Amino acid sequence: MAYRASQTLLSYDSGGRNVYHAALMAQVTNRPRTALRILPLRLRDTTEFSRTFPTWAEIEAWAHHTLGEHEAELAALRAWRLVLPDDPLIREHEAGALVALGRVGLVSLLADSALLVPPDGWYYPNVGLIPGIIALETRAHGHAALAPALLDKALTWYAARTTDPSATLRARFEHAQVLSWAGRDQEAEAQLQSLIIAAPDSVRYLGQLGVVAVRLGHAGLASRMDRQLAAPSLPI
Repeated sequence: MAYRASQTLLSYDSGGRNVYHAALMAQVTNRPRTALRILPLRLRDTTEFSRTFPTWAEIEAWAHHTLGEHEAELAALRAWRLVLPDDPLIREHEAGALVALGRVGLVSLLADSALLVPPDGWYYPNVGLIPGIIALETRAHGHAALAPALLDKALTWYAARTTDPSATLRARFEHAQVLSWAGRDQEAEAQLQSLIIAAPDSVRYLGQLGVVAVRLGHAGLASRMDRQLAAPSLPI
């Protein structure tokens, strides 16, 4: 059904309209080849912003990565970096492609360069998470020895910002995620507890605290988070 829906979107597209939604549908239904087939249709759009929308780069990188086409992924991302030189997410995906290819020499530099991007992007303001995500890629592709230094970069970035009372809830949550990835679950638990005080119905905070509680062996807390997540009145 999802595939037929994406075909329908394409069938009445004119001038690039609806192509983006079709590509997103292909992504969320895990159809990377469909996404790659849709991608060139963005060039029909008459506005440069729509043709070079940053999320297009993410969709293209995801599709190639999912298919294991890492050389094509890397080539696509380097082409996108010429178009969007200040986009931190492109650097994150480029590092992921290099890790998958076993070419890890530039990975740390890409993480550092992402941290230098001013945190004002509309869709990815907290660039501190990027080294942490790259660290997860190194673990997934057999280069776990690189992960601690990358996680330290992320933790240093957040430590300099999340102690400020004005730090956003999103930044504090991301900090908790990185702490957990680095094996510092007790600190992550404390951060998440404070977040739940601020937003007691957040499924993200409840879920992450439940995961951390399980890892720490805090069965009572984990069960409580499970019950709260199961509450029928909890907003989605």
